[in-house]
Amino acid sequence: MKIKIVIGCLMSITLLIVNVPNAFAEGNAPNFLQFAKNASEVQVSLSEKGRSISKIEEKLSPYFTETFIDQFIEENIVETEEGYQTLGSDFALYYIPYFSYSDRTKLVEYKDQVYIVENFDEQEGPVAFPESYQGVRLTKEDGWKIADVLWVVPKEIIKKAQSTDVKEFEGKSGILIAPLISPISTIHNIIPVFWQYKNEVLFK
Repeated sequence: MKIKIVIGCLMSITLLIVNVPNAFAEGNAPNFLQFAKNASEVQVSLSEKGRSISKIEEKLSPYFTETFIDQFIEENIVETEEGYQTLGSDFALYYIPYFSYSDRTKLVEYKDQVYIVENFDEQEGPVAFPESYQGVRLTKEDGWKIADVLWVVPKEIIKKAQSTDVKEFEGKSGILIAPLISPISTIHNIIPVFWQYKNEVLFK
């Protein structure tokens, strides 16, 4: 009798864990990688021709938070004879990194936020990068939206990304499932020395 009770309790606990809702749950997650790829393509398309500011906001709004859109426009949009558009640059702030969208691209969930990160090899050229993780942070704002581009990824997120296992939901997210989330240190205003670029507060 005692054995049966213990087994029943374990089964109940297992079901409770399985049914905990999270960003990666089947039927509850968009394809985050495809979403980021589409968002990146929209950013790039803004250099093709001049548009009104309202049209630019309309193109960005399905993918980015209102705050992010304001920052992107202020930093990257210029007025031309044809309207407003972006201009070519070797490095511009608020652009999604050039993810490979492969098994190198990792996803991590933390406190209802989703992080897409990837370890990029050292790059040489007009703008040089040391080997480092880069990423984006998504939050819920009328659906999932990109809220940050991270040129410096918090160590705790990197650690979780390195420990994730590849799990694919066919027809669903097709992404990675993060391990159970544990509390991490508070990190504010991460500033990469080589860019002097200030991220907004990541963790509250």
